[in-house]
Order: sequence, then structure tokens, then C-alpha cells
Amino acid sequence: MYVGANAGYGFGQATTNLGGSADMDGFIGGGQIGYNYQMGQFVLGLEADLQAADLGVSGIGGSIKTDYFGTVRARAGVAFDRFMPYITGGWAYGNVKTSVPALGISSDNSHTGGWALGGGVEYAITNNLIAGVEYLYVDLGEKGVLNNGLKVGTDFSVVRARLNYKF
Repeated sequence: MYVGANAGYGFGQATTNLGGSADMDGFIGGGQIGYNYQMGQFVLGLEADLQAADLGVSGIGGSIKTDYFGTVRARAGVAFDRFMPYITGGWAYGNVKTSVPALGISSDNSHTGGWALGGGVEYAITNNLIAGVEYLYVDLGEKGVLNNGLKVGTDFSVVRARLNYKF
């Protein structure tokens, strides 16, 4: 079992069913908790994380902002002494705020769900302290705004540094 903190950068796109899209980027940071089970060199695990995010885009017509997201993922890796590359994937959720003043939407604050897929590398600095770098692609799906007449989709990539304490 382990618990840790992370920080990094997110970048991606916000899209609408009206054909519009815009790039978004910003800082992300948060924490994770997980459990790994090792069988020889092979490692299987589960991890949950929660991130504060400053991912957004704004323009003349309005804004779309993700201020937090999280994931619950399975992990599979291969340990080479203190070094472990791994792949990971699972469920993602987040809060996407949409504001379109011209259409009378001041802030549509809704939770969305989707999926996450990625990978990373970890290195055991000591028997209890583990550092790593991880990449995740997060797709929060589409959500309906204005009685589902306008659909907003959010997907982004995350690159983050991690530091865990293993019990």
C-alpha cells in the first residue's frame, strides 16, 4: 500500500458538436493512494487519484474549465530491481464548467465521466520512498448543455511527477 503526491502539466482540447474546438492547458496537482501486488517480477495494482486542475479555455463566446478530475485505474508493470515501467488504465471523472453568456449560460457546473489510459516509470529511492513520472490521456466524454442542444467534450493529456510513500 502506498500514498503520495504529484504535480504536473495538462494540455488538450475542448470541443463542441457545433464544430468548434479550442486548446486548453494548465497546472495540475494532487494525490494518489494505491496498492501493488508483486509476483516475481510482475506487479499488478489498483490506484485512485484526485487532482486540482487549472485546465481551461476562454474566448469571445464563453469559457470551458476543468477545475478538478480524478481516476480509478488498474496498473500492470515489470520490476527490474528498483526500476519499474508500467501501463495503467481505468475510469476517469471530473467537473467541467461551461459558460456561454450570449446563450444565457452563466455557469453549467456538471460532473462528467470517461476513461484514462497511460503509463509511467517508477524508481524506489529507498524501500519506502518511490519517485516516478507518469503520462495519462484523460477523456471526460461529452456533456449536454442547453437541454442537450449543445454538447461539450473535454479530453487532455497529463504529464506529472509523483512521489509515493510505501507502507
